[in-house]
Amino acid sequence: MSWLQHDLEQVIGDANQNLLEQKVKVVKYLCELCKFKICPPGVVLDIFKTLCDDFNQQNAELCANLLQSCGRFLLYKPETAMRTDNLLERMARLAKAKSLPLRLEIMLEDAFYQVKPPEGKRKQKKEKDPLEQFVEHLVFDRLYKEEDEDQLLKLVRKLPWDGPAVGWLKKCLLDLNHHANYENLSCVASLLSGLAKYRDAFVIDVIDSLLENIQVTLERNDFREMPLRVRQIKLVGELYNYRLVDSVLVFDCLYQFIGFGGPTAHRAGQFITAHKLVEKGLAMRKGGLGSISEEVEDNEDGVQLPDILADPQHPLEAPWDFFRIKLVCVLLETCGHYFDRGASKQKLDRFLTFFIRYVHSKGELPQRFMNMVYDTLERLRPRLVFPELQADANEAVIRQLDKEKDDIDVGGGNADEQDDDEDEDESSDEDDSGSDDGEESSEEESGEEEDSESDDDEAEYDRGDDEQKHAAEDDFDKEVQAILIESLEKEKNAPRALSELPPPTVIAKKTEQLGEMPLGQFSLLQKKTGGKILSKQLSIPDDSKLLRVRGSSMAVPHCATRLVVVVGFASGLPTKTGPPRNR
Repeated sequence: MSWLQHDLEQVIGDANQNLLEQKVKVVKYLCELCKFKICPPGVVLDIFKTLCDDFNQQNAELCANLLQSCGRFLLYKPETAMRTDNLLERMARLAKAKSLPLRLEIMLEDAFYQVKPPEGKRKQKKEKDPLEQFVEHLVFDRLYKEEDEDQLLKLVRKLPWDGPAVGWLKKCLLDLNHHANYENLSCVASLLSGLAKYRDAFVIDVIDSLLENIQVTLERNDFREMPLRVRQIKLVGELYNYRLVDSVLVFDCLYQFIGFGGPTAHRAGQFITAHKLVEKGLAMRKGGLGSISEEVEDNEDGVQLPDILADPQHPLEAPWDFFRIKLVCVLLETCGHYFDRGASKQKLDRFLTFFIRYVHSKGELPQRFMNMVYDTLERLRPRLVFPELQADANEAVIRQLDKEKDDIDVGGGNADEQDDDEDEDESSDEDDSGSDDGEESSEEESGEEEDSESDDDEAEYDRGDDEQKHAAEDDFDKEVQAILIESLEKEKNAPRALSELPPPTVIAKKTEQLGEMPLGQFSLLQKKTGGKILSKQLSIPDDSKLLRVRGSSMAVPHCATRLVVVVGFASGLPTKTGPPRNR
């Protein structure tokens, strides 16, 4: 310590400019020793006072370095706070009085306000709702570190889904900046996969917002958002791994990155999209319908490629911007290994053909981007040979387009059969495109021929409807007949109710022998389990409704009535089955 202090005292009064660097090193070293309580604070303050006594340009620069190293330590330490504050005010007055260079003025001002910030109104942080803090804790603190994913899913499901917690959860899941862990983005997809069984509308909303954010960042093309875009694209791949999105959406994103999509990535991966882009590119290169080049006349049967195979409405990309190549590689590295069989394998092979051509169209790439492309292709297709010349890549694309064009022309729109993952909308679009071409060719014909063809088509369509109607009616008649036959067989085999049977002959003979019974006497017939029928006499009070009804019926002339109450039992249950009939 004494040696450093003695060395600084010797060189501090020397105005040699070559010794300035040595002075700065000694001052910074003493300040660091002071912060670790090796050098007494009074030594540093004495040096600060010596520099202020002779405030020249070199001493002003030393003051700035001293304050940047341990100024706040000295100011906020109770033992040295007052003396440090006085020296700071003295240095500020000297800086205003002296005519120092602009560089030194800026250094002193930055050092002063770094040690003693200006007193102003500090913005008070808005206090967050406790529920919002809990949601942030679940996503930011536990989602990327939680080992028990089921426990976290249960906590998320218990949130109040009819309030603002849904918006907070969505915001936290899509906040992929410094909170997100790139290697554990699969945790977000896993959580959404678990919520899809219970909150499918929320999961769809999150995926739509993610795709919209990707499109917005592509249009903005701000280099500061590049890390965010990489995380968003990796999350899309993880969503495919957890079966939340299909392969159609993944290939739409891939083709969007290489310029096949328009304002959005919708239907960018269809077979017909590439052919439309080729036609648009050639039309723009011709410069109009009237100018036809000899090159086109020589190669009418083949497919020609424009220099840049991209949609005119696609978000612009600078020729020296290679970032979208990285996005393609990230998405393929995340979920490309699943496209190894069936129709998805053919779709990936087709995309790689266009992607290689896109890489060549960017010119000479930096080595790190080329290594990224080589690694991706080697991981997905080890046997694929990367063409070194752009002409070879163009030939591969032309062969692919010729093959698709032949299949579409011969098969009448069989592109959907080659791609099992395409939805029904794509097939309808291709049919619409074929019908549009037919309408354009039919405009050259006369109006009468068009009317006749339309009438024939309508007639054929009507005949097809009639045949379908007749077939449907025949099927309906057959079903009705089968139902009737089945109901008749059930009626034949069904047992008859006892209430519908006539009274047994034995009981009828007994009642005839008895003659006319009194008005209040009735016979009760009861059938036991063994099949034996018993008769029992019952007496009914005179004021009962049943007795009055019987008296009125007996008053009618030439009418002999006999009331018999029949009760049947089979194993302790009534023999009557089914609902009561409507009368």
